[in-house]
Amino acid sequence: MANSLAMNPAGQRADKYDEDRTVQIGGYTMNRRTSLLRESVCDLAAEFLPKGLAVLDRSTGEWPLAAMIESVPVDFGETVELVAFLGSTEFADDLAATLADFRGPATAILCAPYLVGTPGDLPILETGWRRAYTFEAFSAEVERAGYQVVVCVFTAQGPAAACLLLPRADDEDAWWHRSPAAETIEVYGYRSERQIAKHLLATEAGLYGGDWRLQSEQLRSRVRVAAALIPPGLTILDVGCGAMYLESEAAPARYIPVDLVARDDRTRIVDLALDDLPRAWVEEADVVALLNLFEHFDDPARVLLSVAACGKTVITSSKVIGTPSLDSADIEQMFADTGFTVTDKALFGDKLILWRLDCLTEAGDLRLPPAPGREHGAPMDFDPAEAKKAANRKAKQERLAAREARAARLRNRDD
Repeated sequence: MANSLAMNPAGQRADKYDEDRTVQIGGYTMNRRTSLLRESVCDLAAEFLPKGLAVLDRSTGEWPLAAMIESVPVDFGETVELVAFLGSTEFADDLAATLADFRGPATAILCAPYLVGTPGDLPILETGWRRAYTFEAFSAEVERAGYQVVVCVFTAQGPAAACLLLPRADDEDAWWHRSPAAETIEVYGYRSERQIAKHLLATEAGLYGGDWRLQSEQLRSRVRVAAALIPPGLTILDVGCGAMYLESEAAPARYIPVDLVARDDRTRIVDLALDDLPRAWVEEADVVALLNLFEHFDDPARVLLSVAACGKTVITSSKVIGTPSLDSADIEQMFADTGFTVTDKALFGDKLILWRLDCLTEAGDLRLPPAPGREHGAPMDFDPAEAKKAANRKAKQERLAAREARAARLRNRDD
């Protein structure tokens, strides 16, 4: 069965994937993952930076920031409102000294450091990229340079964060004190505090060296869609639990996390590439979650058979575009071959499909009821782009509320 699963999309999708493996940005050729990460960093930055800033670009490589914020390019000796230092923290032998060279009372710095729990081991970095930082180490370097981290928001594509650094001794007339930039930065400062808190908790727990996915709002949104396929109040065995978002999103009566490494003191450890999922663990659960796992196994059917033998419901997902990925038709045939029936389905954009699988009774009935609102069984269609627009609308409302609150404080102070 394993050999019938195509590890890359077939037909037209395979052609599209091959075309997208590298992209041209300016005079640079880069892989698609790097391109998406850079776009994500700049997209985040454009949410909290005003348009028309005078920008000194000291970035490494090509980044689409200038077009996104319609910046005015300047050089040393001219008035600089923002230094773009994207893709450059990895190369600085003395980051504090490098940042200090740009310091001015009205000059901010935008950078995209790689923030991890264990900076010595970050295999996803491209050849030649030299440094990642813990958040504490990065903050210390920034402080030593006379700056402070005011905004730090993580991307969904990797461990890079869009960071805005402001000088500790600043100019009261600097652009970040003016409306609406001041209110926007205040809102993103609150958002940063929440994400940094998650990052530090992950680091303290030793979770995959502070796995960047713990900060990924996109991952949480995927898990939220998976949770919508699960009835509440059940026992969930979450295999490959990662950040354990499913526990908070699905509201289980009992949650059993399983992974390659300990995520907390409850985590059960198993390497499914080498060992079977213990039957006793499966027997404890009502639902077994196998999210984003199949494309990494040589024989995913073996895992499904161990669950089907106990008659348990499965919630699973797989990428159908990108790498590694599986062909959706082959996956659904594998479900049937291992004794499962697809009883619910969700589409997460055009790249990911989530399924609920059930072992039906002899009468053809479900052993567990449908999730609330899922009785009709029509595929759920979740559009990440629309979700992002909704998040942007919410952020705009928060900015307006912060602006009104700040105006009220100023009026009270004047009175």
